[in-house]
Amino acid sequence: MEDRKSATKAVDEFLINQKRPKTTRVTQVIQGYESHAFKSKFESWPVGNAAGNPGTEEGRGKVAALLKQQRVDPKGAAKSTTPVNEEVPPLLDGGGKLEVWCVDGNTKTALPKEDIGKFYSGDCYIILYTHHSGDKKEEYYLSYWIGKDSLVDDQVSASQIINTMWNSLKGRPVLGRIYQGKEPPQFVALFQPMVILKGGIGSGYKKLIEEKGAMGETYTTEGIALIRVSETSIYNNKTLQVDAVATSLSSTESFVLQSGNAMFTWFGNSSTYEQQQWAAKVAEFLKPGVAVKHCKEGTESSAFWFALGGKQSYTNKNTPQDIITREPHLYAFSFKNGLIQVTEIFNFSQDDLLTEDMMVLDTHGEVFIWIGQYVESKEKQKAFDIGQKYVEHANSIEDLSPHVPLYKVMEGNEPCFFKTYFSWDNTKSLVHGNSFQKKLSLLFGLRWCT
Repeated sequence: MEDRKSATKAVDEFLINQKRPKTTRVTQVIQGYESHAFKSKFESWPVGNAAGNPGTEEGRGKVAALLKQQRVDPKGAAKSTTPVNEEVPPLLDGGGKLEVWCVDGNTKTALPKEDIGKFYSGDCYIILYTHHSGDKKEEYYLSYWIGKDSLVDDQVSASQIINTMWNSLKGRPVLGRIYQGKEPPQFVALFQPMVILKGGIGSGYKKLIEEKGAMGETYTTEGIALIRVSETSIYNNKTLQVDAVATSLSSTESFVLQSGNAMFTWFGNSSTYEQQQWAAKVAEFLKPGVAVKHCKEGTESSAFWFALGGKQSYTNKNTPQDIITREPHLYAFSFKNGLIQVTEIFNFSQDDLLTEDMMVLDTHGEVFIWIGQYVESKEKQKAFDIGQKYVEHANSIEDLSPHVPLYKVMEGNEPCFFKTYFSWDNTKSLVHGNSFQKKLSLLFGLRWCT
């Protein structure tokens, strides 16, 4: 304790000597719990001797043996080009029921099964996935998707409709707001495939185009459309309609070209086998049963180039991907005399999720608002507003995207993709009561508290 007091005093003296403001944020780090951000400030970091640690000789040996088992050269050269089967996201384990509605004004229209996975950028959609996790009761993943060209009125309607659905399910679903281009892995993985198309089918969007006197570019099965296939991971299999011109092509990707009744797949010379397979799947999804003409880069027919308005040069470089390297942050939001108090929790764990508080978990790729059961009802209704204010604030100081996926999660209904940021113990979720009662129950080995 004396050492900690001395450390605090030393920090205060350092700030004074460096003429830094009193508002300078100071992070306390406990030995053995150093974050990645902390370790990155050092040229090297000593590695512990725990068995199996990849930094030790024993650990490196185990990793090398595992790589050899997978037929991969430890030096980095792959010995096999056989595609590796990716692990299915836990959200999809055991299957489930997927329902999608297109928002049109104040109403929502259910999509037929064959159209689930088609998203028009001029529309908004509501998605409900009902599934079971282990032996638990039904769980729900409820979200709404906002197309980049959608009307503000439709966005507001989608928010209102989804809140009504959330309340009718007694707040059990994880509730998400998803913007086009920022779809998280668990969202994309629901659709096999997910295809984002131009235009819109909602009456509001159609009326707007008509009022502008603009030429509609909404995708139809009879028109010309070029679909880009760049990613094939089950977590990132979305494909996107691009301008139907030759300059949209890329040697590193695969494409689907629809021209009336004709359907082509085009494989860039640097595209992967998985991309080529996925392109064929997308072609079948858009026009089931139609014969598809497959062509590799350099073997295109005149009909292919004619549909694109003629042959032109295009890129052969990869499109850079957003890589998230920032550590996640957890903040506690408590309410006192009508005021919001915010505290950052460092080296956080599941035990820091206090049932009387509202928490914000910022992973930089997603933002979660976690709501404890003992938070007052009127404060629970403000959760999304608080989350939005946090996003706006973080956007101004930390360059967080204003369109980052935003989730509302109720205590006891945490989804698997939230739990992954904690060393999660499901038995703790079975203990009821306030924070004191929960700790007392766990201390005496109880599973519940009255």
